[in-house]
Amino acid sequence: MFNYHNNLGIGPRMAYTSEIDKLERRWKENPQGTVFAPLAEVYRKDGQLERAREVLQQGLVNNPDHIPGNIVLGRCCLDMGDDGGAEAAFSHVLELDPENVIALKALGEITERQGRLAEASQWLGRLMQVDPTNDDARLHLRRRSTATSNRERPASASRASRSSDRAPTVFARPERSRASGRYAGPSTRT
Repeated sequence: MFNYHNNLGIGPRMAYTSEIDKLERRWKENPQGTVFAPLAEVYRKDGQLERAREVLQQGLVNNPDHIPGNIVLGRCCLDMGDDGGAEAAFSHVLELDPENVIALKALGEITERQGRLAEASQWLGRLMQVDPTNDDARLHLRRRSTATSNRERPASASRASRSSDRAPTVFARPERSRASGRYAGPSTRT
């Protein structure tokens, strides 16, 4: 597999250098603007988490309700292992945009990781309301509800239900079509 950066003799950190230089120039030209968010994101992706956080703190002083900046702050906090800071940043995003799927998903993951499972289910439920096609959220929510229901059932009831649920498997014979004499499969007509 061809790796563009390694074949040119530059490492992954150098891949972001020109982007960082460009964004730093733009930020210096307009320090009150919102270019701090993409600059911090590039620093974050480059592994310069402390620098990313510094840029975000400076930028968010002037633009405290800038959603992309708060999202990058939340991601930066996650990368640094600061779940509390990430939770605060993503919660602020939801105050500004209650249907932000990035913040809902992140809060669901944070609370699940911390063992706050009821809260995690609530975040995932909200995410499913906002984005019903989100397969990851659906799977997490299904796992949550399965784990919760298994914990709530007494062990004796669980054993009894498993043994009584074992009914012999009976396969229904498909019906033949009167016209052709062939077995009729599921209809594909709509």
